[in-house]
Formats: sequence, structure tokens, C-alpha cells
Amino acid sequence: LVEAGTPVYAVYEGRIHSFQDNDKPLDNGPTIIVEHKTTADGPSFYILYGHLSRDSLDGLEIGKTVKKGEQIASVGKYPENGGWPPHLHFQLIADMMDLSGDFFGVAPPSKRDVWLSICPDPNYILQIPDTLFPEPAYSKKEILEIRNEHIGKNLGVSYRKPLCIVRGFMQYLYDEDGRQYLDVRNNVPQVGHCNPYVVDALARQAAVLNTNTRYLHENLVKYARRLSAKMPENLKVCFFVNSGSEANELALRLAMAHTKQKDIIVIDGAYHGNTDNLVGLSPYKHNGPGGEGPPSHVHKVDMPDPFRGEYKHSDSEAGKKYAEDVGRAVQDIENQGKGICAFICEPLMGCGGQIIFPEGYLKEAFRRVREAGGVC
Repeated sequence: LVEAGTPVYAVYEGRIHSFQDNDKPLDNGPTIIVEHKTTADGPSFYILYGHLSRDSLDGLEIGKTVKKGEQIASVGKYPENGGWPPHLHFQLIADMMDLSGDFFGVAPPSKRDVWLSICPDPNYILQIPDTLFPEPAYSKKEILEIRNEHIGKNLGVSYRKPLCIVRGFMQYLYDEDGRQYLDVRNNVPQVGHCNPYVVDALARQAAVLNTNTRYLHENLVKYARRLSAKMPENLKVCFFVNSGSEANELALRLAMAHTKQKDIIVIDGAYHGNTDNLVGLSPYKHNGPGGEGPPSHVHKVDMPDPFRGEYKHSDSEAGKKYAEDVGRAVQDIENQGKGICAFICEPLMGCGGQIIFPEGYLKEAFRRVREAGGVC
């Protein structure tokens, strides 16, 4: 970025090929294109100067000669420069393709090689030292090689052709080429990647204080009061944690402390967290690749899937029928001379396939567990 009004000089002798105020939002703004010759009889090449001041176009004529080192324009101010922070768009062009006053400045990654043959690297002319550029980004191949060497194998990479994601905003992710992806895979889009409201709140607090809850601070109790006001009246004690795994670990400890029991009922295909205890409660993990099956105190029931399961949406009693398997698991635990600790389930199964339970399932399942002394 440079100051608005900074002089712009011709790098070679040439003539004005064309000029134009490209005044659409986020366009090139006032633009001058200068034609140059490689040799007296050689082919022409062109340099586009964009985001200029509007008065840079005053007095110009097509064919007007410019001298090397002559000031031909100045950097434009926002918003007359096309709506950008003040800077110079300098573009080397081998073939104007019968265009004038403007030229293509961006292209899809799939056409990169084609457009680089038409618009070569302008640093061939500018000769800006490498030390003034950011370090080159790693290629996907380099990232994978370094990742395989230094990152634990428990963290997998998605997709046969892995994505290199460098930025996110709201519901979108962007790769190293600027390609946009609608993110329906991760949890963050519930409020959006880099949601400006959230980023602002985090930045303001991080600039003031980030420490332990052993000290008094009004924000802690304000948040607890606001959160508990959204819950049933008897739910008014808050335990603040930083992840779903931590929350479920705490819930498990509370359940065991309350019931003095250990046996847990889980739904097939469920995922509850990445700690050792929670992997044991997650068939998605302990029955998956590398898994060792459930611990002896974990009892699996059928997934209440109204699409692929035994009882379909069309069955108005599907919820109660699936809940009978929970009753069966409770009976199995009691037949072993033990009591039930808890039934843990996701309100909407994620890893299991975005399963919405049939109506009445949770109500009936909870009833059976609570009547046996367990918590839900």
C-alpha cells in the first residue's frame, strides 16, 4: 500500500494505448495502458496501471508518446480508485486481445497457465528483491510430507485430494487459490468462520485479561446468570469448559458420583469425544478403524434411524419401538447384578449420519433409564 497521490512513472518509453475510468465497485478504477516495443520492429507488449487518481486521465490522448521515467499518473484515493485501499495495480500484458481501457485482472485457478502466458510475472520488469516478498507458501506436497513427519497419526486428512484451507469467513472456506467452499462439514459455521462480532469480542477481551477463574470478575457471573435464565429453573449451576470432550467428561463424573454406578448405555454409531473414557463411549470410534471395541461397562443400543433402521418414519410408534432396546439394555445390566449409571446420547446424531430421532424416542428412553435409577 502507498499514499494516495504518490507519483506513478513510466518504466519504458512508449505510447498511450488506451485509458478509461472503470468505475464499477472493486474494479480497476481510473486505468492507463501503455504500449511498448521490444525492439523497433519487434512485437508490442503492454503495461496496465490501475487504481489511479481520476485526474490522471486528464489531457490524455491515444497514441500520445510517454518517455521513460516520465510521471504519467498518481495513485488514486478511496473510493475513486475503484474502492480499494490506495495502491498501484501494475500488470504486464503480452496480448491485449482487442480490448482497451481495461484488462482481465483475475482468473480461475484452472486457467492459471493460460493467463500467465498472456500476463507474465510483472517482476521481470520491476525486479523487486525476493527479500521484500513474504516467504513462499508450502505446496500441498510439502505440507503433507512435514505433517507426516511431525504430526500425530490420530489427526487424519480428509478427501482423496486434500484441501489446503488458508482462510474462512462466515459459512465459507477458501483454499490457497481463493476458491470458495460452502462449509457444511465443520461445527464452526453455526456462528460462522471469523464472525466479525465474535472476533471483535475475543480481541477486546484478549487485550484486557485472560486468566483463571480463581479471581473474581463480573463477566463470569453475568454470563452464568444469562445462560441459566434460558434453562429450566432447577438448572442454575454452571460448569464452564472449553470443548465438548471436556463437557462430556464432566457429565460422566457427575453421573458416576450421583449414582455410584459405572454402567453406561450408548447408541450405535455415536461419537462423544476424544478422551480415553469418551472413546470408550463412542461406537463411531471404538468400533472404527484401529478401535478395540467397547469396555465391559458400556452397553450399545440400536440407532433409532427412521430412514435406514428397522422402524421407519411412517410408523407412528417408531420412537417407542426403538426405545424398547434401551429397556433391554437396562434389563441386561440389572441381570448382571449391577445398576445403571447413565444413558448418553447426542440430541441429533452427527457422525451417525445427521439422524433426527423419531418422535417420542428420547422421552421413552429417558423414562426407562430414570426408573432404573440412571441419569440422562
